[in-house]
Amino acid sequence: VQGNKNLKPEEIKTIELAYFQRLGNTEFSATLFHNTISEIITTTPITGSFSANTVINQGEEKVKGLEFEFNKPINNHLVMRGSYTMITSGVDNFSPNRSGSLIANYHQDRFNINLRTSYHGRIASIPTRGGYYLLNCAVNYKVNPSVSVQLSGQNLSNKDYLSPSSKTNLLQTP
Repeated sequence: VQGNKNLKPEEIKTIELAYFQRLGNTEFSATLFHNTISEIITTTPITGSFSANTVINQGEEKVKGLEFEFNKPINNHLVMRGSYTMITSGVDNFSPNRSGSLIANYHQDRFNINLRTSYHGRIASIPTRGGYYLLNCAVNYKVNPSVSVQLSGQNLSNKDYLSPSSKTNLLQTP
């Protein structure tokens, strides 16, 4: 990809209507959102080249949707968090129309373990692939106040999934 000195940053204007509720030690939220994204950065082939691309600003997008979140401490060491996002209009061919996550985080003394599953919904540019789940884990041990050691595992189910690489014609595995 060749640079573009005339490239402008993307700008996002957001309007949100949010509702927050606490029931005991559990927090819930629901948010309606409307985003206007301008100066969208996209990749395009360079005229006269068979393989070189450049980045340009191209147009504006309006994205509307709804997001739900919760945070629930189970005890002094374990916290569960989750979210679900549904895009109701403006989703492009390269983004999922639904996504969500569920996270369990266990912390005791200098030890922390984080288990996360995330859902990525259907993407229009890959009609043969439906939604999929990823499972990730991280274990962290704090040796002293200045040093921590972490072991991470990504895609623990070891499945290959294709997803578009940010508004290009390239596909990558997460």
